[in-house]
Amino acid sequence: MSYNTLGDFMKISNTNFNHLWLSMLGVILLAFGIAATLIANLGFGPFDTFMNILMELFGFEQFGNVVFWVQMIVLLFLFVNKNNFKLDNMDFISSLLSITVISETINFAQSVLANVTIPTSIIFTFGIFSIATGIYFITKSNKFVAPLDKFVVSLSVYFNKPFSTIKIIFDTILITLSILFVFGLGLSVPISIYSIILSISPGYIIKFLEKTIAIEFVEPTVINLETSKA
Repeated sequence: MSYNTLGDFMKISNTNFNHLWLSMLGVILLAFGIAATLIANLGFGPFDTFMNILMELFGFEQFGNVVFWVQMIVLLFLFVNKNNFKLDNMDFISSLLSITVISETINFAQSVLANVTIPTSIIFTFGIFSIATGIYFITKSNKFVAPLDKFVVSLSVYFNKPFSTIKIIFDTILITLSILFVFGLGLSVPISIYSIILSISPGYIIKFLEKTIAIEFVEPTVINLETSKA
């Protein structure tokens, strides 16, 4: 028997336990990826860059507060349009939990990586791949998906397009708007070539994972004892 992708081996039984462990693995990878890029300090991702722009434009002082309220606004938008995006109450509960779970895991990851001596280029590259893989696992498991990622997932379902394609478009729009704001308004938020790399590359890595790993949840096989006895 021949296999076209690793995904032929990655058919996972559709149980809550399997969704949970894949999601938690994704959260850990995402957290360590974000922590790695923060420690490398070469550039921000599209969302973090845009949050820093909002902080400077409106005079906010705490990054975490801005992120929290933006995520809450996105969650409210999804709730208002839940019928269009085919979302249920558990989607909103898990998204609320994700805000705390992911942020605390990032804090833990930063404390671990802070004591590790790794060349900046290597830790930055590791961060990009870890972020992309983490997002892929989280969105496939559909547990603990942050509101902004849930929005991107919802758009991919609504337009019937791969998640990676919508993410590439979304991140490109976000970093483009950030560049226009920074240079148009003379803001001091740093944007480097590494910011652009961090904005564009995760989407393409996820697209690669969709074609190779291609995780798929399948219904558990039910064994009919009466048939097996016969």
